[in-house]
Formats: sequence, structure tokens, C-alpha cells
Amino acid sequence: MFDSHIELTNPGIEFQPANEIELLSTDINVKSLMICASWCNQNPQCRTFDYQSSSPLRCRLFEGGSSTGTQVNSSSPTSRLGAISYYPELYSAYNQSCNRCQQSRYLLCVNDRCQCPPNTFWNSSMCSNQHYSGLTCQADDWCRQDLNLTCFLPTNTCVGEAAATSTGTTELAATTTNILAAATSTGTTELAATTTNILAAATSTGTTKLAATTTNILAAATSTGTTKLAATTTNILAAATST
Repeated sequence: MFDSHIELTNPGIEFQPANEIELLSTDINVKSLMICASWCNQNPQCRTFDYQSSSPLRCRLFEGGSSTGTQVNSSSPTSRLGAISYYPELYSAYNQSCNRCQQSRYLLCVNDRCQCPPNTFWNSSMCSNQHYSGLTCQADDWCRQDLNLTCFLPTNTCVGEAAATSTGTTELAATTTNILAAATSTGTTELAATTTNILAAATSTGTTKLAATTTNILAAATSTGTTKLAATTTNILAAATST
């Protein structure tokens, strides 16, 4: 049995997750609050549970905690919410060999290293719940990847794939419009043709292709000695790489 510290609310409270995906299980045959708490403690993904002791009995386990969900009044006066406490000292074995976390409920052995449980990320001091759309991030693993969320670095915000694509390509399309105009004004036919292609690519969503194409146009701009074009393509290359 793993050790943990659990804080219980007064009766009449239940947990409201930020997203239904956080519900790990619901069981109507659990006979006591202590058994429900024990089940949560045995599951490394469980951070919160609530238990209803009146008929029908109900034990719900959640992977979300106070950072993603909220405590709300329950329609059942016998419902109580329990939250497992988390603090940095519990994660001293993070990224060390698995023999350091064999008796820990807070870290799992992954590829011979102690790592965070699913749907959590390492925030430099402990494992935290991954963030939902619109919340801050510094890397993709800060976001709910099972919901296809990624970290959009220009704003350091978790967004869906469609949003990340549309935001990034709009900026790229605008930049390529400017470089196309510059290429046309200098009368550099080859560059104008290349920027036409990259403008189409920006509209279509392939950022890898964009990075490769902008590398080519940057080389072309440099070789022709077109300073304005070289500067503009440097900006678009950075934009293509960042997305």
C-alpha cells in the first residue's frame, strides 16, 4: 500500500472536473469512504475522489486536482470530496533509475527512469496536471496531448491542432505576401515565382515544407544581392521554424 496524505471536505461537497475526460472510474458498490480513498491512493493517476454514502452508494475517482477542477455543492448531503496532497519533496526521484521510485505512487517507471504519470507534466519541481486549451504552456507536454492540444509558442498557450495551424499560417501568409510584393517590385522573376509557391504552401498548412522552401528563397535572395528580400526571408524563415 502506498502512503499519501488526503484532505477531506465537510459533507455536501463533490468534485467538478474541468473536463469529463478526467473521470477515471465510477463504482456504486464501494461500502465506505475509506475504501474509496484507498482505491484512489492505489491509482497513480488519481488525485481527487468523491464518495456518496447514502443510497445509491457512489465512489468516483478523478485524475484532475484543484488546478483543473473545482469543489461544488452536491445534491447529496452525504457526499464528501477527498484530495491527495502533492508537494515537491514527493518527486525527489524524478528522472532517476526506477529502483528509486518502486514504492512511490507519484512516479512511474518509464524506459528505466522515474517519470510523471500519464496526462501530467514535469514543471521543474513536481508533476502537474496537463493544461487545457487557452492555458499557459512552455512545451507540448504541458498540454493535454490526448485531446490533441499543443503549445503554440508565439503566445505560450495550449491550442488545438486546427487553431495552431490557422494562427501560424495566417502570420506566414501575411509575411509571404510582403515578400512577394518585394520580389515583384525588384523585378526578380525567379524570386517572385518562389514566393508564389511559398505563399501557397503557407495557406495550405505544412510548416516543414515552409521551412525548407524559405531556406531556398533565402539563399536565392542572398545570391541576387537583394538586401530587402534577404531580410524579409529571414523573418519568414524564423516564422516557419517557430510553427
